[in-house]
Amino acid sequence: MQSVKTTAFGLLEHRVQQFSAVVPGALTAMGLTDPSLWANVAGQCRMGDVIWVDADDYSFMAMLKVTFVSGTELKCKLIMFKEMDVVNISEEEANSTYFIKMMGTNKWCIVHRATGDVKIKMIPTKLEAHKQLDDYTRALAA
Repeated sequence: MQSVKTTAFGLLEHRVQQFSAVVPGALTAMGLTDPSLWANVAGQCRMGDVIWVDADDYSFMAMLKVTFVSGTELKCKLIMFKEMDVVNISEEEANSTYFIKMMGTNKWCIVHRATGDVKIKMIPTKLEAHKQLDDYTRALAA
């Protein structure tokens, strides 16, 4: 058996590009390989690239390998598809003492449900607000 040539061996980041995409949660595993889905971004990819895919509702994640690119046509193979547990955040928020609310110039805030007192304000994103709410409730429980 012939060994791998040094020109065919190298760091991943020098050999292929990795992309991240957010797609509708209603898509199926087979829908991810539809070339029309990737028409707007095909020009950024080349053969061998990897696309990591997250559903907008976090119901699944996937990994695709680009096998062909020409103009706006991109073909890929599904390497991995994993369905995730769906968490209904609004249901969890309804049962908690605190909730997250967008309050204009105060940005995202953590508010006490019973009193309406703002506990933390000026949080830039909703995702960050959820993280801070988790940290805040953990600190209160300790």
